[in-house]
Amino acid sequence: MLESAQPQYEDEYAMDDMLDLLEPYIKTVRVTQLQYWNPPITMEKEDYPEVYPEDHITFSPIFAKCKKVDEVDIVYGMNNVGEDFEWRMFKLSVGDCSRLGTALLQLKFLKVLRVRRSRIENLHCQALMRGLVQNKTLVELDLSHCKIGEQGALCIAKLIQVHPTLEILNLCDNEVAGLGGEGIGFALLQENSCPLVSLDLRLNPLGHQGALGLMRSLVRCNKPEKINMASCQFEEMTSYIFGCMLKVNKSLTWIDVTNNWFGDFGGENLVVGLSMNTSVKWLDVRETFITPEQLATVKSLLKRNNKEVMSDEENEEEIAVIEQVKHNVTFETEESKEVEATVQSEPE
Repeated sequence: MLESAQPQYEDEYAMDDMLDLLEPYIKTVRVTQLQYWNPPITMEKEDYPEVYPEDHITFSPIFAKCKKVDEVDIVYGMNNVGEDFEWRMFKLSVGDCSRLGTALLQLKFLKVLRVRRSRIENLHCQALMRGLVQNKTLVELDLSHCKIGEQGALCIAKLIQVHPTLEILNLCDNEVAGLGGEGIGFALLQENSCPLVSLDLRLNPLGHQGALGLMRSLVRCNKPEKINMASCQFEEMTSYIFGCMLKVNKSLTWIDVTNNWFGDFGGENLVVGLSMNTSVKWLDVRETFITPEQLATVKSLLKRNNKEVMSDEENEEEIAVIEQVKHNVTFETEESKEVEATVQSEPE
């Protein structure tokens, strides 16, 4: 019903009777496509606008009826368009996000919001966050596979600072770079920030700057428990900072850093950091170019953290490799001293 509603006819306002009938049974709203604006049949050709509106249907009249909804999943786009493809099928307006944020305030039991595979950019994200900062019940926010950049990430950081219940944040496959990573890290350090448990930032170009901003927060605060930074464009010094973070962090239990550069040097620091950490239970280091010996040591350290029984031979091998690695790690360079001091220093 929602997926076929035409915005040019304001079909959403003609659903009252159906919604009255279904309202007691609707707990989830899942929309896999939304129709785009086309000229009404009654409109004369000479009255067609030069630029068609990008607005879709508004959800306010729908959520006003379905107040028991606790999960909303929306995709602003079209499915199976075939030869009728047009770029405007996959665009949305800032007004769409603003109206969605306002409409969501009518849902007093909202727990999960997913707006995925949509062209949500910085201004769209800002408009959506204006509504979400007033929400007090949201537990999971999924904005994966969108176009959110630095300014949009800072708006999300503001949400992290003030939201009382948000636990799961998925920003996978966006355009969050250095400044956005620093903003999210700063937000996590705030006293009244949300009780975040899981943070997914994979496939974002965080680079060294963004990763450093997150590491600073991870050595000082006790959240999140799970973090995914796969394919985030780590540099060599980033892997060193990651190892330093593992030495002091006590909250992380699940980490994914696949498809980032560690190499021999980063692998050595990873082993040393993990040897001093007993809280990490799951660590994915595929395609990080660490040596097979380092990988074997990481696996044995994870077994130790999971309290899995290791043979005496495995214990001896683990101790030998860690001791060998400790001698090889160059901690005494001026640059490494400065970076480690930056990561571990307490906030003023």
